[in-house]
Amino acid sequence: RVFENGRFELAGGFSDTSTLTSELTDSGLFSTNRSRISYNLAPSYTYYYSPELIFSVNGSVNDVEFEDSNETGFVNYTNYVFGANTTYFISDRTAYTAQVYRTIFDTPDTNSRTESVTYQVGFNYDYSDTTAITFSIGNIHSNIEFESEMIRVITNQGFVSQTVPAEINEN
Repeated sequence: RVFENGRFELAGGFSDTSTLTSELTDSGLFSTNRSRISYNLAPSYTYYYSPELIFSVNGSVNDVEFEDSNETGFVNYTNYVFGANTTYFISDRTAYTAQVYRTIFDTPDTNSRTESVTYQVGFNYDYSDTTAITFSIGNIHSNIEFESEMIRVITNQGFVSQTVPAEINEN
């Protein structure tokens, strides 16, 4: 749905697919088809404050369950992602970006959970209609908990990324 200065989008899906087991040593099941049921939902809202400044928030939930997960070695999980980002255009081809994301990966069958927060700022330059240069720098903070083992791991990881995707047109 499009509003005066914004746009709301909602995507979702369901799938029931077959997957092959490869757990011979633990379960005795090898190359056996098992059902993998997945549900997902992803809302987002983008607000156009001005032609130069755009804000957006988004989220997604993906829930996956396997048939006979306790016998096959497959692990049921739920993945959540929540984010916010902004883009500021300083020209038609150049923009600054800032993003923050929170990710939760939960596996209730194994009593483990991973939570991460990512902060990122970047710069985008569209050199031409087919070539763009992107640079970003950020930090990922993760907290991994295995409740059954009473182990807790916390990591901080900085990153720098740069890409120069290009499309080559042969004339």
